[in-house]
Amino acid sequence: MGALNVSARWEGQVEAPVSGNYNFNVQTDDGVRVWFDGQQKVDDFGYYGSTPHYFSVNLSAGQRYNVKVEWKQGGGGFEARMYWDYPGQGNQIVPTCRLYPTGGGGNPCNNPPCAPTLSATNNPINAGQSTTLVASGCGGTVTWSDNLGTGNSKSVSPGSTKTYTATCEVNGCSSGNGQVTVNVNGGGGGNCSFTEGQYLTTFSATGEQVYAHFCGSAVYATTDYGVYKPQSWLQAIGYGQYACFPQEDPRPNCGGGRIGVAEEVTTEKNELTISPNPNDGEFEARFYVEPGRKATLRVSDVLGRQVWQKSLTGQGEHREMVRLPAQSVGSYILLLDKEATAASGKTEFKRVIVVK
Repeated sequence: MGALNVSARWEGQVEAPVSGNYNFNVQTDDGVRVWFDGQQKVDDFGYYGSTPHYFSVNLSAGQRYNVKVEWKQGGGGFEARMYWDYPGQGNQIVPTCRLYPTGGGGNPCNNPPCAPTLSATNNPINAGQSTTLVASGCGGTVTWSDNLGTGNSKSVSPGSTKTYTATCEVNGCSSGNGQVTVNVNGGGGGNCSFTEGQYLTTFSATGEQVYAHFCGSAVYATTDYGVYKPQSWLQAIGYGQYACFPQEDPRPNCGGGRIGVAEEVTTEKNELTISPNPNDGEFEARFYVEPGRKATLRVSDVLGRQVWQKSLTGQGEHREMVRLPAQSVGSYILLLDKEATAASGKTEFKRVIVVK
């Protein structure tokens, strides 16, 4: 439409796919008036460029509501669009499959239903586990792929990552496909035949050896320090190679005496200890540096990135408070480097710090 000084009126119904709060935006150039369910929501019948007009309403799933829009165009650009967002759906132009003529007349197959919105109650899952597929936003019959039949929910247990589809049929008219992908840990072709304590790899930055450890039906990485690593560690050892590994941090659910246990390293009269461990990012380090000898105390993450450092001169027994900057929950390595002397070479002590 390119003419000047024109106007239009649209009347019909809009169907709500889910229950909840809906935010509408009628974007126009120029003036517009909007009535929704008999109530005027927008009254801005002036002349202006592209302008949003917002209103919000609570709607019930499957219900249709009367909508009337009056619009005019004076000169220059022209626009008339209606957007919405609602629980589970970001901002989008109201799809035509949600618009109906007033009174519900007309051939329904000229306006087929929208594809159902599909989700999975548990996603991802581990190989051998099940999840429930759920369809919403369909006011008729949901038909699933893979011979799952009809219904709003279906339990599945795929052996590998799989995409499921479903259609919505209303009054003999079918929608396009909705789809959901269920991700299966261990279903991507990686080696899933692990045993407890099986050696996986050696982390080159620290020389730590990494082993498999089971918690329930999931397998995680652990080191000879006894600290289970979050996703950052799995990425460091090659997450794609070990496709069975879940991506979440296992420590809240896989507790035990091995988590945060301090391993003391000593040489003759020297040792490095930390307390408390686990901690919240603040702890005391105790160590010995010969009087007058230079040393550096530093903290790095498991990828070798330094997050804290302090240089010092030995005074014998040291007690140093360490306060890490804001960091994600994870594992860190405390290092003490002593300057080389004529009588002794460089000495390095290591500690793994669990930050809660």
